[in-house]
Amino acid sequence: SSRVTKSLAGPAEGQANNFRTENAGAELKYKFNRFFQIIGEVGVSRNGFQSAELSEDGFTWQAGFRWTPGRKLDLTATAGKQGLREIYSAQLLYLISSRLEFNGTYEDVLTANALVTNDSLQGFNFDQNNGITNGQQVPIDETDPFFTFSDTDFRRRTTRGRLTLRQKRTQLFISGNYELRTFDNGSGTARSWGVSTGFDRRITDRSQISGDVSFRRSGFEGEIRIDNNIRASIDWTVTVSRYFKAAITLSHSERQSNELGADLEENTLTFYLRGTF
Repeated sequence: SSRVTKSLAGPAEGQANNFRTENAGAELKYKFNRFFQIIGEVGVSRNGFQSAELSEDGFTWQAGFRWTPGRKLDLTATAGKQGLREIYSAQLLYLISSRLEFNGTYEDVLTANALVTNDSLQGFNFDQNNGITNGQQVPIDETDPFFTFSDTDFRRRTTRGRLTLRQKRTQLFISGNYELRTFDNGSGTARSWGVSTGFDRRITDRSQISGDVSFRRSGFEGEIRIDNNIRASIDWTVTVSRYFKAAITLSHSERQSNELGADLEENTLTFYLRGTF
């Protein structure tokens, strides 16, 4: 397989050449019994990354296992190497009880800002007065050097954990995450961590209410700018008829930054009526 990426940011001139990532390989899975299987992958890979840490040229491999000793535990873990980059991944699902479960993941991938942003594009809108706005109707400044749709590639190492409790009509959760991004243009490594908690409760068969509170601390590459992001929201949804749903959402979002002029605070109240035919 191959991927062609255009990188718009370089370490010196501000420009970088287009490059192609190519890889070919084979995957092996061998199941010893219904509880345990080994996973292996070998191949060759090549790309045009500027950073030696991210570049790949030659033999690649990855090996690991999947362990499912019963209905309560499902664990998959792998380790390997691509170029100079050691890679690890893990997925864990543990059913503590019939109502309580833990889900954890660790992922190490090469990606780009445009690909990551694309995952949440459904939350973006275009406003005639404010331009591009995010899910909280906060305007996005595309001239901000810390916001970009360009493919400045980076290594993304992410650890996530989520504890979920289900109790009849109510679901509660608490989650945390930690992330490192090492950029290909030599700008350094960005670090961030966050925690969140929330609930979802079905009031009747036709209505439900949900809410969440989250905090995220981001240290940008270069270790100069640090942002603290706080968000809280509550949402009430009701099925009006077979074809229509209505919802009211109240949210508060706040960004506290050590960079002058980067602070932001917004309270929003949103109402919508949706018809599906």
